[in-house]
Amino acid sequence: MPPGDILASLAALEAAVEKVARSGAVPVVLGGDHSIAFPDAKGVANVLGHGRISMIHFDAHADTGDIEFGSLWGHGQPMRRLIESGALRGDRFLQIGLRGYWPPPETLDWMAERAMRSYEMTEITHRGLEECLTEAFAIAVDECDGVFLSVDIDVCDPGHAPGTGTPEPGGITARQLLDSVRRVCLELPVVGVDVVEVSPPYDHADITAALANRVVLEALSAIARRRRDARDGTAWNPLLPLLAERPDRGTGRPERPDQRER
Repeated sequence: MPPGDILASLAALEAAVEKVARSGAVPVVLGGDHSIAFPDAKGVANVLGHGRISMIHFDAHADTGDIEFGSLWGHGQPMRRLIESGALRGDRFLQIGLRGYWPPPETLDWMAERAMRSYEMTEITHRGLEECLTEAFAIAVDECDGVFLSVDIDVCDPGHAPGTGTPEPGGITARQLLDSVRRVCLELPVVGVDVVEVSPPYDHADITAALANRVVLEALSAIARRRRDARDGTAWNPLLPLLAERPDRGTGRPERPDQRER
């Protein structure tokens, strides 16, 4: 990633992600700002086919800007560039957690023309996050072979993730994000992941870094469990107690001395 040369950096990252995807592995990329979502998702699409993967995008912001500070490239524009490139389809682009005073009307018009689906926090609050995710999942797998998961840590309320460059009050909780990421990777054919916008200088007591780390672990664990279930014909049940599937779990109650076999 050559310092000061964003085009060369993005090209190098795209080549690296494409190489990982061609090996059959799931690339997991840690940001960095959200500009890297363009080479991350495009690198995977170069392997699986342009227009053949959808995007589940957790973020406070749409990141669909056009020209900012005189440049086409930056952390507020990667999703527009992905759609314009043809790597991803606008009508298979699902955004979760948007809020605040951006984007402006002309950008919202552009998004609507591409049939993007954005779940703002107001809608999520009224309908419920689980219902919104269920709807988004159905769209994500329609006419697509895989799903790219992009998580901007500022989707969470700043109280749960203070270490980010553009915090926006009123986001989801850390618990909601972890459960959502687990569900995405357990239920959908995830082919790539990035976690971005973690800024250690703005963090406090490593709150944000710990959350981002856990996001990655939840994603990888759920991908592994999905593969195991596909192989063994099993299904993970989140309602079961932690030890329910352990053969020596017993009754869950301590045994009195007079109840022991002699």
